[in-house]
Amino acid sequence: MVVIASCQNRPVAASVYFQLGARAIYKFGASDESFQQLRGANLVMWEAIKRLARDGVKTLNLGRTSIDNEGLRRFKLNWCAQEYKIEYVKYDLCRDIFVTEADAAMGWHNRMFRALPIGISRMIGATLYRHMA
Repeated sequence: MVVIASCQNRPVAASVYFQLGARAIYKFGASDESFQQLRGANLVMWEAIKRLARDGVKTLNLGRTSIDNEGLRRFKLNWCAQEYKIEYVKYDLCRDIFVTEADAAMGWHNRMFRALPIGISRMIGATLYRHMA
């Protein structure tokens, strides 16, 4: 299910949810920062919760969030989400050892794209996306 909030015929927030029987998961959400004062993401989440409940969903999982992403964690916790830590383990078969990696969710690339003008970020994203997806 995709839920979109609009203002003056312009999308300002949207979210994607997957449902299987009585369970659903919030997979992705985005909002236009220039309309942040309207709290479109909150409206989208509320409308999705109401529709999922009408469709018989009993459990909504709000998905994974990097521990460093304080804004998204706060958004989810404000919906009374239960937060718990998920430990990831990688095993290097060639070296026959467990390896650890730093959380790259909020790495240098995020800071770089935030600093770039939106037009340049979009151009880079459109160019790179087809090679990475």
